[in-house]
Amino acid sequence: MLFNIIVLGFSTLDFTGELQITDAEAFRQTLFTGLGRVKAFGCGLLLVKRI
Repeated sequence: MLFNIIVLGFSTLDFTGELQITDAEAFRQTLFTGLGRVKAFGCGLLLVKRI
């Protein structure tokens, strides 16, 4: 019996810093929907706080 094995992978990256918003509507859209193609795996989410 032969089995085809598919190995999937992805990597993550964390950014820390300050953000200056120049397009409020584009920022709001990205904040609510996330970034990138692996959002289903918990990636692409933004944690933003006012300083």
